[in-house]
Amino acid sequence: MKSLTKTLWFSSLTALCSLSFFPAHAFVPDDVHWDPQFGIPGTTNSIAAIALNGGNIYASCFGSTSPTLKYFDGGQWNTIGTFTNSPGATTVYDMAFVGNTLYAAGAFNQVNGIPINGLAQWNGSTWSGVGLNTGTVLSLAVSGANLYVGGLFTNLDSSGVMMTNIGMWDGGAWHALGEGLGLPNTAIVRSVAVSGGLLYAGGLFTNSGSQVISNVAVWNGSTWSGLGTGVNNNVNAVAASGGNVYVGGNFSQAGGAPASFIAQWNGSFWSAMDGGLSAAASGIGIFNNLVCVAGGFATAGGITVSNFAIWNGSAWSGAGIGLSASASRVVGTTSNVF
Repeated sequence: MKSLTKTLWFSSLTALCSLSFFPAHAFVPDDVHWDPQFGIPGTTNSIAAIALNGGNIYASCFGSTSPTLKYFDGGQWNTIGTFTNSPGATTVYDMAFVGNTLYAAGAFNQVNGIPINGLAQWNGSTWSGVGLNTGTVLSLAVSGANLYVGGLFTNLDSSGVMMTNIGMWDGGAWHALGEGLGLPNTAIVRSVAVSGGLLYAGGLFTNSGSQVISNVAVWNGSTWSGLGTGVNNNVNAVAASGGNVYVGGNFSQAGGAPASFIAQWNGSFWSAMDGGLSAAASGIGIFNNLVCVAGGFATAGGITVSNFAIWNGSAWSGAGIGLSASASRVVGTTSNVF
């Protein structure tokens, strides 16, 4: 019966897109006959990030001074981490698995009372840091055993590796990616994605060292380059699939041409994706070759949608009645969208 419970939950979470889980109350493991009078099962806070591993759903909550990281095992929610950030606000912005090691990225300086800054790893029983000394991590991407990290930091680790807003952790040591992206303390990398052996990064930056790059960049393993002339304002989300790169954010132009909050790069030029969105895209995920986009918008390509839209390569559509409020992140799997 437990597997049935898990299947029902995966279905009910489809298209939530990190907007919010349902209010949480006691939920009996293996009980699939839930009476709504006791409240709909879920978490009590809004969700900043979602990760999946081993059939479990991991969710990071925010909206309090000490947000938690929980996982759902098919029967109940379990808390594995409480995060704090004194004196600032606390959020876990992203999570990713490298093998069975969970990495949590965000604005924090303690996890379960242990001093850890910006990026923490969970081995299944304990939390530890990875030598990130200062700053905030906003996005993670995984390629093999390597973890790519983007955010707002200028980090000099114990081995002397200097990184500016982006770097790579190989499980034992940090590696700088060229001269990084942007200037220290003024630029930010908000989203990273790996596809076809390339690393894509989006955010708010104008350079890599002396090279001019406008808010979206690609790393080929040795050098950074722009995607054409880039976009003219902040990028919140980057996703890549089949040779195409999709970026969403607060911009109005891509490659110097009009593009409303979202655009597609095909390796040679930018396109505006059928009129784009009515407001900024916050998250992009790929699901069965469909581009799923979340944010706080009311239309996509002129079609009425509610904070969630699907691009099939030529046209936009909605998904059911959409979402009741702004969504921040989309995670696509082979069978579901979260």
